[in-house]
Amino acid sequence: MKWLAKLIYFRRVRRLERIGEASALLAAGRLDEAEARLELGRARRWMEDVALFHFVMGKLRMEKDALEEAERHFHTALGLGLDRPSVKLNLAVLKVRCCDLGAALAILSDVELSDNEDILEQAKVMRELITNMRGDKTLSEVHQRSARFLKKFLDRTSTLDAVMEKDSPESLFSAITSALQTQKLSLKDREDAILLYGSLVAKHLKGQWLWGLEPRDHRIVIGGVLHQPSLDITRILDGNAERLTLPEL
Repeated sequence: MKWLAKLIYFRRVRRLERIGEASALLAAGRLDEAEARLELGRARRWMEDVALFHFVMGKLRMEKDALEEAERHFHTALGLGLDRPSVKLNLAVLKVRCCDLGAALAILSDVELSDNEDILEQAKVMRELITNMRGDKTLSEVHQRSARFLKKFLDRTSTLDAVMEKDSPESLFSAITSALQTQKLSLKDREDAILLYGSLVAKHLKGQWLWGLEPRDHRIVIGGVLHQPSLDITRILDGNAERLTLPEL
């Protein structure tokens, strides 16, 4: 039966290699290739292999903005015994992207028990980032980047507050929609559009920003309901909506 043991061993080695290859493709931003390779390495036995699969799948889903699914994979990896600081650090990043800064800080406190210098440095950067997000720095950046989009694509050179006082939300929504549909936009331009649209929604519906890790993650609380401006911008860019409007909540 030695041949059977060797076969099982080599299959496991190949499976772990595929998971490693998927992780490398993920780090390179080749998400679809990473997902295909990871599926080839899907583990169904050996609990530590299954846990590793869920950890990498969690990182992949987070990169694809499927945050709830990503969180389930991370918790599955932890529940199966992959109790590594790297898993918890990724979970903390996910919590920041979900605008749950308190939960992220609690997880970072656990991560900071690690002896790994690289992990500790990343945890330090995350903690500093959260501290900045809880101040006025992020809101100031939102105003600056919104004004940049107004000047670059809407030919409005006043401050964001002045433009919002002068122009109706409908006219601004129409102008933003037109820019999204007709202009060639960089990633930064699209992010600026998210921030401008979110600022208009927050002002006119008396909402409050919740900060995520990136503009695509930011949310606005309106009457106890969460609204994510990036989703509306994506619908316009994908041709799944005709125009931006104030959300009906």
